[in-house]
Amino acid sequence: MFDALIKLIDVQTLITRFIAYLPNIFSALVLLFFFWAANKAIQKMLSTALIRMTIVRQAQGLILRAARVVLYIFAALTVAAQLNINITSLLAGVGVMGLAFSFAAQDTVGNIISGVVIIIDGPF
Repeated sequence: MFDALIKLIDVQTLITRFIAYLPNIFSALVLLFFFWAANKAIQKMLSTALIRMTIVRQAQGLILRAARVVLYIFAALTVAAQLNINITSLLAGVGVMGLAFSFAAQDTVGNIISGVVIIIDGPF
């Protein structure tokens, strides 16, 4: 059975393609390390700035988590582009979905943003 599988797959071509793809994999790993380090630095700077601004602890957690998610999304798209994955159709689809979501959940998102502003301001 294993011999039949080897006959179907040209092992030499696969090895050649993998070796040719190694620089992309290496640079993707370097990018992942860079984004990991950038996440640590951004989280530390944001945390320090939010503490100095005397923002409520719950709002600090929300802002830090939002910054982390945005950086992770940007990192995933950058690494996918480095690995020669076509992300243009994905970005177009996400843009259309975002537009539809923004119209559908306009009041809800507005209320959430208002709640965050009230938590940060702390007027009560």
